[in-house]
Amino acid sequence: MTPRNTRQTGAVAALAAAALTLTACGGTPAASSGTPAADGKLAVVASTNVWADVARAVGGDAVSVKAVVGATGDPHSYESTAVDAATVRGAALVVFNGGHYDDFMPQIIKNETGKPVVEAMKVAGQDEHAKPETAEAGHEHANEHLWYDLDVVEDVAKAIAAKLGELKADAKDRFTANAQAFTAKIDALEQKVDAIKAAHTGVKVTATEPIAHYLLDEAGLADVTPAQFSKAVEEENDPPAVAIAEIQKLVTERTARVLVYNPQTESPVTKQVKENAVKANVAVVELTETLPEGKDYTQWMGEQIDKLAAALKK
Repeated sequence: MTPRNTRQTGAVAALAAAALTLTACGGTPAASSGTPAADGKLAVVASTNVWADVARAVGGDAVSVKAVVGATGDPHSYESTAVDAATVRGAALVVFNGGHYDDFMPQIIKNETGKPVVEAMKVAGQDEHAKPETAEAGHEHANEHLWYDLDVVEDVAKAIAAKLGELKADAKDRFTANAQAFTAKIDALEQKVDAIKAAHTGVKVTATEPIAHYLLDEAGLADVTPAQFSKAVEEENDPPAVAIAEIQKLVTERTARVLVYNPQTESPVTKQVKENAVKANVAVVELTETLPEGKDYTQWMGEQIDKLAAALKK
């Protein structure tokens, strides 16, 4: 996948310009003014394909769901187009992450008074202005990768069901039942995480970015990643030399049993950490930010949890 800090190109600007031209010439948005689409389905727009899939699982055949950012995109740095804006504004329900992860969404809807919205950060009760948590700090924080927090995903599914029930009262019971079926699958994933915790509590791991913070925490693993390294990578900056040396030592001396690697934030520095981990026979687990094509949320997350469990057994 393309590294995050090389993804901003003139192509985005060109697409935006083309979209503006289309709109100016009378192009019609994908959905219209928050009402059900022509086929009677509620138009739902989500910032990423992860939250889109959760909405799809809850809404079933009563909704038409669109994700702004797909499998290979990066919500952190995505620049929305005029077509995106028209589609979001025309949706009956908007679902996004919050916490400065997908800032293009609140920017689009900031003047949309009364727009039905489900924001994962607010559902989770997180303070998006809190400082990022580190292994050294040991306090709660506003880590934005909420789809790795299975409890929050369940709560978001329930919040979506409630909003959809308000918008389409005759399908309220169906939305509730769909949410219950979805959360039952999440409960099965939580059992897998509990099994990891039972077998590997306290095992040290490190990561190139705090993408899986909630999963690692729930599994009882000790994330020993240098705070400055995580912070720099997440903010698309080069980590300080001392932090690079610290994480390299963690893998070369095998202090960390597993390296969690996010290929969507890959850089020369993170690639070197990964290469050193492989040389030292430290298991590398690739966990991604967005949903791969052809997978639904529970399949994808289940496979990722299985990969982590397998790596810890090595």
